[in-house]
Amino acid sequence: MVVPAATGTYYGVAMTADHVYTIVGSGSGSLGDGGPGSQATIGFVDGLAVNSRGLAFTDGVDNRVRLILR
Repeated sequence: MVVPAATGTYYGVAMTADHVYTIVGSGSGSLGDGGPGSQATIGFVDGLAVNSRGLAFTDGVDNRVRLILR
């Protein structure tokens, strides 16, 4: 997931500031711990926090806090 600070093109995708975008993975469940982001899945985001180092979210499927760091 990505939340751009400014509107523009990121990762080859046009994005609007402060909107949430999925840039890797797809599907359901929560696979991919410690592996490539392109193989990760996110089943349900219950909460989200973003700062300059990355983002943290709670996965409502298995109630875990997950981190995506820059």
